This record gives sequence, C-alpha cells and structure tokens, in this order.
Amino acid sequence: MNCEPASVVAAPVTRRLESEVLRLASTPRSTVSIVGELGVGKQAWARRLHAESARRAGPFVVAEPGVALSEQLFAAAEGGTLYLREVATLDASEQAMLVELLTHRAGPTTEEQPGGLRLVAASRRAPEQLGLREDLDYRLNVLVLEVPPLRERPEELLPLARHLLARAARELGLPLPALGEAAEASLLARTWPGNLHELALELRAGLLARQLAGDEGGAAGASGRPLGPLGALCGPNGMQMETHSAPRAPSGGDLSLETLEEQAIRAALAESGGNRSLAARRLGIHRTTLYHKLRRYGMG
Repeated sequence: MNCEPASVVAAPVTRRLESEVLRLASTPRSTVSIVGELGVGKQAWARRLHAESARRAGPFVVAEPGVALSEQLFAAAEGGTLYLREVATLDASEQAMLVELLTHRAGPTTEEQPGGLRLVAASRRAPEQLGLREDLDYRLNVLVLEVPPLRERPEELLPLARHLLARAARELGLPLPALGEAAEASLLARTWPGNLHELALELRAGLLARQLAGDEGGAAGASGRPLGPLGALCGPNGMQMETHSAPRAPSGGDLSLETLEEQAIRAALAESGGNRSLAARRLGIHRTTLYHKLRRYGMG
C-alpha cells in the first residue's frame, strides 16, 4: 500500500519536506538516502523527488528487499530513478555489487543529457548507523531526507486520516463516512507505530467492517473478529456510531500492524467472495504480494 505524502496538509513538517525534496531534486548529486520508520511514506517521497527532477520522463524502478541487484535492474532504470527499498538488507556481496554498478551507471543528469540514473536508498536508520562498507556509506550519506514518524506530526494526523479515508472509500467503491468526535479522539490517542501504513490499513479495515456488518455501524467482519475501532466509530454522513464501540486489543488498546493487516485481508477476501485477484485490487496491493501475505498469516 503506497501512502503518498499528503500535500493536503499544510503543516510545518510537510512544508519542510516539500522544500527539501525540491532542493534535492535540483542537485546534480546522484544518490539520495531517505530515512524514516516503517510506514512513513519513504517510497512516496522518493516518487515525488523523481517527479520534480530532470529525470521525471524516465522510469521509476523499485528494487524490493530480496531482489538481486543486477545490470538488468540498473538498465531498467536508465535515465530515471532506482529506488532501493531497504538498503540495510544488503549483504557484503550485494554491497560490493551496488558500489560497482553505481560507479558505472549512476551520475548527474540534465534536461539535455538524461543518461545514467539516480539511486534513492531507503532505510529505517541513517546510513552511518547501518554498518555498510565504507565506499558505499559515503555514497549514501551525502544527501539525506529524514521523514519523521506520525507521532511527531500530531497536527497532521486528522487531515491525513480524512485524506486516506476518502481514498479508501473511493478505491473500495463505498460511501464516504465522516469522522465523528469519538473517532478523532481515538485517532489522536494512538501512537501509530506503523505510521501512515498502519493508519491507512485501519481506515480501510473500518470501511470494510461497516460494509460487511450491513448496518454501517458494526465492528466485526464475517469471521466475527473485530476490524479496528474505526469500523464502529466512522458513521455515515457525519453520524457517530458510538453505541457500537469496537473491542480493543488488550495491550494498551492498540492493535498491532500485523493484526490490522490480517484483518483487512480477511475482510477483503470475504467481500470479494474469495476471489484473490479482486481482493488484492480492493486492498490496493499486487496479487503476488497478497499471496505472500496469505502464506504468512496461514491463509494460503
């Protein structure tokens, strides 16, 4: 699930990130590191960087963790941007190959000379804290964009929630509910360790839960399991459904990201009648990704 940086929010943190992305996009340096916790939207900021750069007409290629680095992968990103999702997963041989490939393929580009590629490497920690080989570390530790976690951006949480809720309703083909005061209070009380990804999953699970319940206010899916507090607190047309308070997880009232993801998958499968391709589309993920998650949660 791709959680885009929301220009719907004009808060200081977002304005700073927007300004920094524009600065990085205009620099001739090739490699940029984006640092931030799980789910803060690193890939979305990388796409924004690509779109604002001289490479915007070229491809944006995503190298998933576990995908072997190769000449073919770099060739696919020629003239554009190669986004490496988690540089910390590279072993010693892959780090050596990355240095070699960067030496021959990465480089500055201009509108008139769009050759080469830009590497954007994401990680949850700063490059110097990853224990990478020295010649790779200094390449990655020149231009760094740090994306703060959602708990450090409380003024952005509710506008982001409304934006993500509207997107989920549109993608699922469901009526757009409004967030009542109880739902807003529930959102603001959470620490959101999964950041935007967790927030988006919970909102989507809440929408699916309400639809499966059939009364637009239920909190449980077809399996009878709760699908997150917002399944009960998001009422239609601004109406609060506070009389249907959803069960909370026992540990501090928060559901884990894994639990929310599993519940959203179960709800999407139930809604799509077991059709996995349709369920993947409703969840906004690739079908292959859904198969991996089904095996992970014992549903394969």
